[in-house]
Amino acid sequence: MPQYLYRFGYETPEQAASNAANGLDDEDSEAVFIDAESSQQALEWGREISEHFIRQLYENSEISWLRRNFAHWIEEHPETKFTADVLGSLLRVRYGQHPDFFQLRR
Repeated sequence: MPQYLYRFGYETPEQAASNAANGLDDEDSEAVFIDAESSQQALEWGREISEHFIRQLYENSEISWLRRNFAHWIEEHPETKFTADVLGSLLRVRYGQHPDFFQLRR
């Protein structure tokens, strides 16, 4: 099955508070490889991953990444933008699975 690098932007709770208070637009980003039948399927599942990620980050099921309209995309040629070490360190999931982004932060 093909593998696609999905990337997405988001605000941490601290960034959201600072951005609101100071009129800033600071963001972070994450990336995950998704095994999927097509790039469209990977993008679709990536949106679900992003939504789940934000709800975990904020510890609030009412927070919606989708409603905040953050950038997200499939990286067409990741090998030209990232080193092999970076690409090798990214989490990998199959369509329908959620990565545990927080495993490294515990």
